[in-house]
Amino acid sequence: MAGIDKERLRERREKIIALFSRAPIRETMGMDFHYGEDGSAVFNLPYNPGFDHPLNAIHGEVIATLLDNAGWFTVAPFYNSWISTAEMQMRLIKPASKTDLRAKGRILTIGKRVAMAEMEVKTKEGVLVAVGSGTFVAHDLRHCFVTRKRREGVPDRVILAITGHETLECFRRYDTISEDDLRNAAG
Repeated sequence: MAGIDKERLRERREKIIALFSRAPIRETMGMDFHYGEDGSAVFNLPYNPGFDHPLNAIHGEVIATLLDNAGWFTVAPFYNSWISTAEMQMRLIKPASKTDLRAKGRILTIGKRVAMAEMEVKTKEGVLVAVGSGTFVAHDLRHCFVTRKRREGVPDRVILAITGHETLECFRRYDTISEDDLRNAAG
């Protein structure tokens, strides 16, 4: 992943920005985002009183969403496949009331399938509201494809030809057998 060239990262970031521009959560929450010069995802959330909890501060789940987005969108351009948040930790530092928020992510490590990031949320005045860290996992769509086709009854040789696996041994690494598969086979 470290070998990815800057032009390719720029193209992927542009595609991700376009994808986010059509996301319902963007409109619902009123967020916007861009990539900073350092490649970090930066989310801006204008204050919305509809996000306050009963004590008139911005609800923690709104802050958690900002943290998750900042981490996910920071690491996503480094992967060809879809990624998901596998784990996230959040520490609320200080309540935020009646203020715009900004979230920013920073890569801790990028691996072949797993990335880690740390994130922060600050008020528009620069007061630290929350910090977090997340683990993000790239999905290998061949695993899903092979497993689905096997369950549909497609012969192994046909799936092998489609996926391009050169050996049956390599192909079998992509076939996931679930508890349901075992129960169905046992009758």
